[in-house]
Amino acid sequence: MSYQLSGDSALAGTDFDNLGGATPVITFAAGTTKAYVSVSVNSEYRVEGTETFSVTLSSPIGEAGLSRSVGTGRILNDDANPL
Repeated sequence: MSYQLSGDSALAGTDFDNLGGATPVITFAAGTTKAYVSVSVNSEYRVEGTETFSVTLSSPIGEAGLSRSVGTGRILNDDANPL
């Protein structure tokens, strides 16, 4: 099944790697209902609040179906406040 990343409060290409416009594929093992997507987060060296992005699943193959096609990812701040 294909998936796409898009920015909500996080900016694609700035806060996280948007895969350069490629259409990535995620594979679910037979009999499973969960799979994981790795997203590369870019460090900006400045304090920010939690930002979000969306993961949209599409094009299921065979008998697979989607009860929910959009999920939300969160990017948590990892930069310290300057003194």
